[in-house]
Amino acid sequence: MSAHSIACRGSQDLCEELYAAVKALAPQLRSGTSERWCFYYAPGRKRFAYVAHYKTTDRVQVWCRGDLNKLQKAGPPLVKPRGRTESGGWEREFPGRFELTSATQIPAAARLLHAVSYARS
Repeated sequence: MSAHSIACRGSQDLCEELYAAVKALAPQLRSGTSERWCFYYAPGRKRFAYVAHYKTTDRVQVWCRGDLNKLQKAGPPLVKPRGRTESGGWEREFPGRFELTSATQIPAAARLLHAVSYARS
């Protein structure tokens, strides 16, 4: 996984298109970057999604805030639980993840993030 700036164009596009789709549902949405991730948030609220990019594959992995059962029921996309660790807050706050490999998956992913993860932020 890599930062947005060094990811392949297809991975960057999926991240940007997902952000635009969620922003259409939550106009106050903002994005930011860290060394390895993009993240989505609204001013005054917690970050609710982290996006990991790939250097050679047109895909992204999205980590979601919220209750795992609600995330899985709200799909598609298919939300997978994270492996159990001793990471504390991160594990509780971001219990699931999904992958996007096509722009056709973005509308459903945006609805899931808005309905479950954004609501928990």
